[in-house]
Amino acid sequence: MAINYYIIAASASLLLLGGCGVDDSIERSRELYGLGNVHQAFDILEEAQKLHPEDEAIRKEYEVVRVAHRLRLAQSAIFAGEERKALGFLRLVLAADPGNEVAISWMSKAKRKLAVKASDVGEEAVFAGDYEKALRAYHESLQWEPGFAMAKEGVAKIAEIYNKRRVKARGHYLEGVRVLAEQLFHQTEYHMFNAVDKDPDLERARLRHELARRRIAEQQLEYAAKMSAVGFHAAALKEYRDTREVLGERADIDELIEDVKREVRAQDLTQQAESHLFRGEYEESASAFEEAYDLSEMQRPYINQMLVLVKERDMGERYRLAKDHELERHFEQAAAAFSEIDAIWPGFKDVKARISDLESAIEVASTAFATGQAAEKKGELKAAIEAYGEAVLVYPGYKGLDQRIEQLKAKL
Repeated sequence: MAINYYIIAASASLLLLGGCGVDDSIERSRELYGLGNVHQAFDILEEAQKLHPEDEAIRKEYEVVRVAHRLRLAQSAIFAGEERKALGFLRLVLAADPGNEVAISWMSKAKRKLAVKASDVGEEAVFAGDYEKALRAYHESLQWEPGFAMAKEGVAKIAEIYNKRRVKARGHYLEGVRVLAEQLFHQTEYHMFNAVDKDPDLERARLRHELARRRIAEQQLEYAAKMSAVGFHAAALKEYRDTREVLGERADIDELIEDVKREVRAQDLTQQAESHLFRGEYEESASAFEEAYDLSEMQRPYINQMLVLVKERDMGERYRLAKDHELERHFEQAAAAFSEIDAIWPGFKDVKARISDLESAIEVASTAFATGQAAEKKGELKAAIEAYGEAVLVYPGYKGLDQRIEQLKAKL
């Protein structure tokens, strides 16, 4: 545990004071002062004054030692790098003793250190390119020590930098005016931006910079509309969003953005629908195209064409499967499949004719089969074979009649 010897010494001094009179307090304070223990000497007198507030001798001695006490505190603060704190003590000393040479000397040292510190901040700010901060630091340095060479040189350096920047700003401004006359707005924006950056007080450049930005934004609106018209909706959306910062007061900007966002979503759905179509997922493809159709205004003609194509592909696939049933002599399944197609798309290809032929073949085969069964029961095998042959003729493979005919022929 650290021991604060100052507190111990001060406490010891106060204990001694308890048994001392006024003269003893003054004598003890002077002894400590002579030994360089200014703070302890001050503590004794401060306590003595509290005990004897009317004693003139104590008051005079206290005033003298208090000046020395404050000088010591100021000295310690300066050594610790706390110059502002030191100045507070030194001002109190000079208020009591305006001609105190030690206080004046230490105050000069404290202000010099503060001036150096401020100038160092200015140098760092110049190196970082923050000239406003540098200028404030140099002015602070000059407040601590008027005429401080380092600060004066810094101010002169910044003045030279600003003069060069103003010259460059003027050059950019004039070039910007020239290209503005030719309606080259991007070049105008570039030159006016640099003019304002190098000389923020150049209001003419600021106004023309804003004018150029607005003209560019208006061109972006036109470009965005063209992009959207040819299907580049995502690019159009970016352009619209970029212009909102400049042309935010236009009531139609947000509406245009929402419209294009719907087109972007519709375009995404269209791409998904095309992928489904490629994979033969016709129901999913149609669903995605229909959702896109509801969202979009500009893409509807294409989406409509694609919906027709999806339907054609779907019906084409169903038609192929139905024909496969027919070729495999599954007339009932074929007729049912063709009927589904006809219900979805009446008039598709020769579906109606195929349904009619299949239903006719099924009916003829069914009637002939019934006739053959009746003849077979009567034992009229030739009549049965003839009837079954008629059924097989229109509906090959109907109910296994090919084999039945051969069996009956063997019985003749």
